[in-house]
Amino acid sequence: MRQAIRLMSQVRLLALVASPKSSAKASLGRVPGEREKLMTIISTVVVTANQGADPVKLLQHLGKGVARIKSYEGVQEATLSAIAVGGAGTNSMVVTATCEDWTTYGKIQQELNTDSEMIQLMLEGGKMATWQTFTSQTIDFDLLPS
Repeated sequence: MRQAIRLMSQVRLLALVASPKSSAKASLGRVPGEREKLMTIISTVVVTANQGADPVKLLQHLGKGVARIKSYEGVQEATLSAIAVGGAGTNSMVVTATCEDWTTYGKIQQELNTDSEMIQLMLEGGKMATWQTFTSQTIDFDLLPS
């Protein structure tokens, strides 16, 4: 278990050190003084190890996947973390990735689903754990009616 925690710390450090790609938007077509509408798409995958799965091997596997996701154009940030306390999710690993809008999300999904290395990682990962995927969008409260 100590080895798994140490490895998780190393993977998390690598995730924090790797610099995300710039997501600056061009200001063409904007009216001067108009506030840019902000949105972030957040993809969250909760990974729970199957009984008897080696947690260190699963953590290494997820680290490879996060590194691969970070290489996709449009990914703003990708992280790997652990749920310490959280009901049914306790002791699960969480992969989170963000991008700026639904168009970019679609492009990332297209790349992910045609990347043979990523497909292989997902197939192997499916043998070690169960996966639950959640995708959400931030809400710009300034856009809501008063």
